[in-house]
Amino acid sequence: MADEKAATLRQCIKCQGAVSHAPAPSMGCAAGWATATMTPGYVTAQQGVSCNEPLKRPCTNRFRDEGLEAVGHIDEEGRDLDPLADGFTESRCIGICDATIAACYCDGPRFGRVNPPKGSPPATPPLRRGRPLGNHLCQPSDDGKGNALPWGQVPWDDLYGPEGWCMADDPKFTCPCMY
Repeated sequence: MADEKAATLRQCIKCQGAVSHAPAPSMGCAAGWATATMTPGYVTAQQGVSCNEPLKRPCTNRFRDEGLEAVGHIDEEGRDLDPLADGFTESRCIGICDATIAACYCDGPRFGRVNPPKGSPPATPPLRRGRPLGNHLCQPSDDGKGNALPWGQVPWDDLYGPEGWCMADDPKFTCPCMY
């Protein structure tokens, strides 16, 4: 029964971007937490019994050049630090990033993601999941102020306008499920 429940939680429910942060039966640790083994030159993250190390995967505009720390380009709430800054990875996000899995969700009052409070224990679910904004196929092509975002492909109003994916109960444009 626990295996079935974990599998169900991982599925995209009505394309609302549901993600399971519960421990997977075969892994032991919640998403974003691991037992890390450091070796000069690389880090091996293993799902272990202690699950004492955060294993962050923040949304970013670039890959790290060196070191062991993940390179993020988001603030404490998960918003891109500067949408006009150069750089692109598939995790670049104009919305709210879940930094445990580098997944992007809408921002805003109605269908925006609300991450768990800072300091929450591992596996704490978000206060609100939000609608998914998966990869560049569902990222804005402009910042809503007339500035182009060359890594996005969707007009701002299709996402954040009154009838947009992140704002309307019945949006004119819909993003595909990420999961």
